[in-house]
Amino acid sequence: MWDRLKAYPGKKVLYGTGSACERIMRLMEERGIEVSGIFASDGFVRGKLFHGFPVENYAAMKERFGGDMTVLLCFGTDRPEVLSNIERIEAESGLLAPDIPVIPEIDVSGKERIFDHALAAEHEEEIKAARSMLSDEQSRLVFDSVISYRLSGELRYLRACETPERDIWRLFVNGASCSGRPPLLMDLGAYTGDTAELFLSVYDELSESAGSADKPLVSMPQPRVLAVEPEARNCRKLAERVDGDARITPVCAAAGSRAGVAEFSAGGGRGSLSKKTRPVAVETIDSLAGQYGMPGLIKLDIEGSEADALEGGRLTVERCGPALMVSAYHRLRDMWELPLKISGMRRYDKVLLRRAPCVPNWELVYIFY
Repeated sequence: MWDRLKAYPGKKVLYGTGSACERIMRLMEERGIEVSGIFASDGFVRGKLFHGFPVENYAAMKERFGGDMTVLLCFGTDRPEVLSNIERIEAESGLLAPDIPVIPEIDVSGKERIFDHALAAEHEEEIKAARSMLSDEQSRLVFDSVISYRLSGELRYLRACETPERDIWRLFVNGASCSGRPPLLMDLGAYTGDTAELFLSVYDELSESAGSADKPLVSMPQPRVLAVEPEARNCRKLAERVDGDARITPVCAAAGSRAGVAEFSAGGGRGSLSKKTRPVAVETIDSLAGQYGMPGLIKLDIEGSEADALEGGRLTVERCGPALMVSAYHRLRDMWELPLKISGMRRYDKVLLRRAPCVPNWELVYIFY
């Protein structure tokens, strides 16, 4: 993508402001690619400056440069109206979405590494090994499409392999239930309770249809959720949201490779590992299982700490084999390193890969059961 962008003779403009935009600007500077302007959605302009550039709107950019520009997307979203606007800009002006993992990987020279043909060749055997684990054609389509997106920056590859989030959870819950696993979800990275509620809703839906011809579930015991979240403000919102629901137990803690205390951001967003400012209790999957019961399902969406948390759950995974839903987009190598790590802990019958509608390559999850 970057070589193609450098060779493009027209103007290169950035859509969005924030840390991702700063990272993309650095990557462009390192490659001698000039930024010609920055724009944001109409409600976010308000006469701002960003790194010396006036933040304009798309209409102003289009009026100035006409068809002589390509747009680089510098933020992520799953909002349908924003996705629709991105498609419109892509059709009118051309748009690329650089692959920027949530957690940057910095090389010895202090530069951020990217997923390019050189890195793909460096890890060719691991990438092939991870792909060979996949159990169905949709998973292989997702894998291949994500690789193509990461090399090209073209969003058409991501659109070709989307599955609605609720359908992904149906796969996860149904697979765990059919395998006879206990209905306790350990929700690591519970945020404010959205995934806990989604799990219970899907579980109830499957329970209502248990025993029908197309849903061969024999029994659906009462589900429970252990909702684990490290960020204090999110914990308060989580506790308020689930107050009175005996099925959900909130735990204000992080998940790691060993129990103790760690420093976390005091911010309220999902990126709670970005700045170290506040001590937070750290639990392991194994210690949580000892306190609250053995989980039949574990969801890990914890800002790049998935590998550490899995290490802290080695006994639980090896001995009991809970169904796993593991985010695989936070770090540059998660897409192949995480499934290979899990396969070294336990052999699962099914390994699926899915991604929900969003841009860029977020919401990419492996499901094991």
